[in-house]
Amino acid sequence: MRKLLAAAKRFSLDIPKLECLCALALACRVWPDLTSHSLDALAAHIHHQFDHHNACADAEAAGRILLAMMAAIHVISPRALAKAVGLRPMCVARGNACDCKR
Repeated sequence: MRKLLAAAKRFSLDIPKLECLCALALACRVWPDLTSHSLDALAAHIHHQFDHHNACADAEAAGRILLAMMAAIHVISPRALAKAVGLRPMCVARGNACDCKR
């Protein structure tokens, strides 16, 4: 989200009010015992092979990881997942970007 906000600011674009969730923060709460929460590690954890650093493949992997987290917690929506693990959606329009350590 930081990249999106920076690009919008650079080009003087308005950001609509959007809510988002940090996949890293979700993964850290759903699977706290993993030694890494990188995209590669999470994809391996759910047995998904992909071409890392290919934008489409990375996006698909992230989506599959989100679905796997929802299945692991037995919820049917990202919002329910966030609530179940104690995270609140962030408002992008206010510039609230996740402060997770990457």
